[in-house]
Amino acid sequence: MILEQNRMLVEEISQNQENRDIDGLTRNAELIRQVNVNIAYMFDLYSDISGSFADYVAAKKATNTGEHNASDSANP
Repeated sequence: MILEQNRMLVEEISQNQENRDIDGLTRNAELIRQVNVNIAYMFDLYSDISGSFADYVAAKKATNTGEHNASDSANP
């Protein structure tokens, strides 16, 4: 949804640049701000997902290591 919104915003920005209409060019400042807000939001989402995935992998690795250590000590 946000990516589609950004695509439409960038499209409008491009049209305003091509038309060189003063109102459109003035509107571009707000459109660019909205694109930047959307990008920051997406960055935060991806950062959260990346952190969660890293935590999951670390926990899974610790669990697997613990299983190997337990089986190693059970089999002398």
